[in-house]
Amino acid sequence: MTVDWDLGPVIAAFFNAALDLAPWTTALDLLGAATGSVGACLLPVEGPSIPFAHSAVLEPAYLAYWNQGWVHRDERFRAVPALRQKHCATEFDFTTPEEMAKHPYWQEFLAPHGLQWFAGVSVTFGATLWCIAIQRSPAQGPFVAEEQAMLGRLSSHVSSAGLLADTFSRARREGLLAAFNMNRRAVLLVGAAGEVVAVNESAEALLGPDLQIAQGRIRSYDRKATAELAGAIETLVREGTCPFTPAIVRLPRRERRPLIAYLAKPSAEVAHPFATVLVTLLDLDDVASSREAALMTCFELTRAEARLAAELASGCPLDEAARRIGVAYETARTQLRGVFEKLDIHRQSELAATVTMLAERTRSS
Repeated sequence: MTVDWDLGPVIAAFFNAALDLAPWTTALDLLGAATGSVGACLLPVEGPSIPFAHSAVLEPAYLAYWNQGWVHRDERFRAVPALRQKHCATEFDFTTPEEMAKHPYWQEFLAPHGLQWFAGVSVTFGATLWCIAIQRSPAQGPFVAEEQAMLGRLSSHVSSAGLLADTFSRARREGLLAAFNMNRRAVLLVGAAGEVVAVNESAEALLGPDLQIAQGRIRSYDRKATAELAGAIETLVREGTCPFTPAIVRLPRRERRPLIAYLAKPSAEVAHPFATVLVTLLDLDDVASSREAALMTCFELTRAEARLAAELASGCPLDEAARRIGVAYETARTQLRGVFEKLDIHRQSELAATVTMLAERTRSS
């Protein structure tokens, strides 16, 4: 059998995807068409299983794969040893047509979607092994030896595109972290498995006994906060959104105000080709000190008045604010009258609005 595939446009499409000139789905669509197959999908075979890219025609099967738990019962992972060795693997590397005819993976998952055969092509992104799974229908038949040989040779080209994508994404991540650092924003990039990919200097300065990176993951001394953060990251990776908006996790500290973690998906070119989460840490102690300095500068408040105003602006009652700053209630009342007079206001709600507006202008300047 002579195989007459034109894989030149397919290789070009993968390099375009690496350079962000086209989506990965375009390359997968072209690969499916060039090989006489239904379509293709790209997924990791090492580490956690995460959704990435697939041909549009495979959407129903792809959703079933993740939503019905077939990702945890994927028999094709048995082909990984052959994938490493030959850079291309098929069902015949680990099973037989007789087993396929009886096995739920083929009969209950693949068959209802009109699929049966596949060929896996190895791809490396950095040090991580991924697989392009090319899908065929029963009528299209299995991949023969010559086709497998061509796909094995395709592996090196696509892995080169993967290296390029990994290099570009790392450079973009470093640029992103540097930009945040210049604005004194503490940020961490977290990978799909919850592992910390990168940390900028501002975030490193907030690490200590109460918040650490242990075994590659963000861990608070408070186990509940650690679990909540890990759950929010997992939800954001898998679903692209969190069940609450914005995605916020409170990370308590024993002797200081808590840190507030804001979670978001970074832009595709920064995350690409890995599903990552951007975690921004807000230090409430820093926020409070910035508010106090701004109040002292703009309204000529004393340090004691500024501390009280900052506490009250956060919604804290006067008696609680007095306790926090370590003064008697009557002393706090006297200081509050001075604050109201200097700001020319009469209610705590006006104070909160003034401090918030001042803080926003200070952050944007």
